[in-house]
Amino acid sequence: MSFPVRSPAYKFSVIVSLLFIAVPGVSAQRVGLRGGLVLSTLSVENSIVTDFPPRAGFALGVVVEVPIASGFHLQLEPSFVQRGTEIDWGSESSRGRVRVMLDYIVLPIMAKFTDDSWSLSPYIMAGPSLGLIVTERSDSNEAGEVRDDDSLVKDFNATAEIEAGIRIPLNLRHGTALVVGARYSLGLTDISRSGVGAVHTRGVLVLATILLQL
Repeated sequence: MSFPVRSPAYKFSVIVSLLFIAVPGVSAQRVGLRGGLVLSTLSVENSIVTDFPPRAGFALGVVVEVPIASGFHLQLEPSFVQRGTEIDWGSESSRGRVRVMLDYIVLPIMAKFTDDSWSLSPYIMAGPSLGLIVTERSDSNEAGEVRDDDSLVKDFNATAEIEAGIRIPLNLRHGTALVVGARYSLGLTDISRSGVGAVHTRGVLVLATILLQL
């Protein structure tokens, strides 16, 4: 059985394949649930519009932390992330705003450096993230309606991610911790289907994670 390239079934099968490729045979030390606020925008080359206000959205996913060496971990984070921007257009007499809403399933693969001997452990991590578009929507304050539009962007997006934060132990059970961090995401691939000018995603994420020791 085959699925259309942009169908939900196809997209789900690709994400499952990525997970099986990324985590064969690993032994996780910690697992957790992660979520937070996303402020994202787009950078557009050769555009007459220079101001792209950020779209506020959310991120939600799971965390799998695998020890590699002392103070060095591999962290996998299959997640749902909302991205996009707002575009202002027109003159002083007639102005409008269009919202572009891009929802992705992403798989960040992060190299994490920390000192596990500290009770309050600062960390820094960085790595690539592979994204698969789930929904593309746009709306205008003039039209007053949201419409699906699968002609906006390409299916895949790759980003570079860097994050810093701190792990705070909780007294719920041994090894349980709250992790709070701030992340910057920079698009590496041109996501535009138009071919007029390259479009890249950018964003800042403020994330909180509950980690459980296995």
